Amino acid sequence: MMKKYLTAAFLTAVFTLSAGEKEELQKSFERETAAAEKTFQEAFSTVELTAGAGNCFSTAEKQVFRALDYKLRHTPSEKERLKILENFHKVSREVEKLCSTPRDNMGSLSGMSIYIAAANLLQQHIAVLLLEGEAEKRWKELEKAVFVVAGQKVYLDQGRGTFVTKMYNSKVTLEMMLVPGDTFSHNGRHYAIVTTDIPFAFNTDHSTTYLTELKGKTLEIRQKLQFPYPAKWELKGSKFLYHHKEGNGEILL
Repeated sequence: MMKKYLTAAFLTAVFTLSAGEKEELQKSFERETAAAEKTFQEAFSTVELTAGAGNCFSTAEKQVFRALDYKLRHTPSEKERLKILENFHKVSREVEKLCSTPRDNMGSLSGMSIYIAAANLLQQHIAVLLLEGEAEKRWKELEKAVFVVAGQKVYLDQGRGTFVTKMYNSKVTLEMMLVPGDTFSHNGRHYAIVTTDIPFAFNTDHSTTYLTELKGKTLEIRQKLQFPYPAKWELKGSKFLYHHKEGNGEILL
């Protein structure tokens, strides 16, 4: 009886310490990211913009290793730890590929665009590494879903995918990246806010944002949002409300 009590007490203490460590890690990340983004937003010249974006990338690069260390130390299953390392390896290869993107036809802000894309990819992975509980369970269902869009099936891998479609009378490659913070559950159903866009986009001309629902293993579009990249969204009862500088909208779930 005493042994069982001590074991329970030990596990409770470990969980409490883990939760405290995660909270401190997230607060630290928020401060660091905010400082890097402030420098970038205050930049003006091409050199300053590129340097600011590079700083955002460097900040995310340092953070992802700390998030990986946290996740591995708090994952008891060897099988799960190997999967975490496998996913991290894939992300690392994607970052390398992004940083090796030919810049000849990208203009003077090519460096800025590449650094920001790489930083966004790392920030997504950091958010995934820090998931726990129901949020992590939901993510594991969403990240491998089949996204149905423009009459096509896009097979997601770690919440990311690409497809080719026609826009403005031209064929374009669009990409999407699910973000854990833009997923939620309601009445036992899983939802995700998905934005499709061209790689390294400078504006929202090719951007479309959808509210999607997971049905089986398929991520189906419930409704296209009136404006891409909503600044904020919230749930009020059975209503999904989204806010944009150009207007607001709501969708009944």
